[in-house]
Amino acid sequence: MSKVQIKFSNSLTPSDPDKQSVLIFGKRQYLENLQYDEISIKFGTKVSKEHYHCALNQITSGILDSLTRLIKSHCTGQDEYIVILCEYKDVFASACAVARSYSLYCRKNINVSYTVTVEFIVVDQDDNTKHTFLSDADLDCLKAAKNAIRTTARIIVDTLHLVMKCTY
Repeated sequence: MSKVQIKFSNSLTPSDPDKQSVLIFGKRQYLENLQYDEISIKFGTKVSKEHYHCALNQITSGILDSLTRLIKSHCTGQDEYIVILCEYKDVFASACAVARSYSLYCRKNINVSYTVTVEFIVVDQDDNTKHTFLSDADLDCLKAAKNAIRTTARIIVDTLHLVMKCTY
């Protein structure tokens, strides 16, 4: 059983990209309205303002992919941060997508233990340049949903394994 711990946070915490990867997700318009000073805490000294703006200019609006698939394909198997920029109405679905990305049971990473910290920047519905963070009550709700999703996935996997054993 993998021991991936998922934590939801209502603030951005400093990180060093050399030690923990940082994945940032959001609509292009939200990312473009996010000022470097608001997100630079995630880059340490590794990403300058010029590099940040250059990276934003490289974003293409291609085929939309599911958040779960993007996270699974970019996770490192080590402590990491996920920053999600979205409107409040999309927070719950985004948190559920993160929970689906890190199953409680996976044969690939059976002895792996690390922490994924998910930080939400909530974009104001009427003004994309205004940002807030989640309340403690919001975090409690997301934690309960995360636990339910991961437990449900575990039950399904266990049931499938039992059925497979009984049929062979």
